[in-house]
Amino acid sequence: MKKTIMFILLGFGLLSTKGFGQNTDPGSVSAQTRLGKYTAEKTLENMVGSPYFNKDWQKGTVKFANGKVFKDMEVKYNLVDDKLVLKSETGEAMTIVDPVSEFRLPTSNGEAFFKSGFRPLGKHTERTFYQVLFDGNIKLLKRLNKSIIESQNYNSPSPVKTIDESVHYYFVKNDELIEFKPTKKAILQLLKDKSEQVNSVLSNTKGDLKEDETLKSVFVYYNSLI
Repeated sequence: MKKTIMFILLGFGLLSTKGFGQNTDPGSVSAQTRLGKYTAEKTLENMVGSPYFNKDWQKGTVKFANGKVFKDMEVKYNLVDDKLVLKSETGEAMTIVDPVSEFRLPTSNGEAFFKSGFRPLGKHTERTFYQVLFDGNIKLLKRLNKSIIESQNYNSPSPVKTIDESVHYYFVKNDELIEFKPTKKAILQLLKDKSEQVNSVLSNTKGDLKEDETLKSVFVYYNSLI
């Protein structure tokens, strides 16, 4: 009888433990920590500029390739390595092991949306992240590339690391990824099937095409034509 009661209690214990695991908040730091591994951040000493999209930790929304979504994850986007870095419970930086498909980070005027899964182009793979400026029948993407350039100053015993930045824009139609320059000539060639209408809009555009919102307005208009 005692053995029977013990087995029953043990069974309840196992069920209780299993239920607790299932109810664990997927957005908790503990749950998030299991997604990564500890890593040492690149030293920022003698570095001019930051390798990150934002040098401070930000609470973002991250979607993984397996479909799981975590909100309010404290992360930083390393543009040099093209990887998200997660803040652990102890404040240490962790690389995220599980594949990330997309993520959103807060900005001063809303949020920045980054997504992977596009066709490979040049050195970029399907794992490469692009910032999505517009998503409709066509897509307008932006990529801020950052790299570290080391130089040795005469009066410095250690090399000086400088962050070099370059901005690239991409157009996606029928799953084809095409890089282009944000100039009137290049855009008219890119959107030549509606060049007459697009030219009319470009002629009346007062903003700089190198500004995201101005460039986006042109592609939003083009999208309305197709």
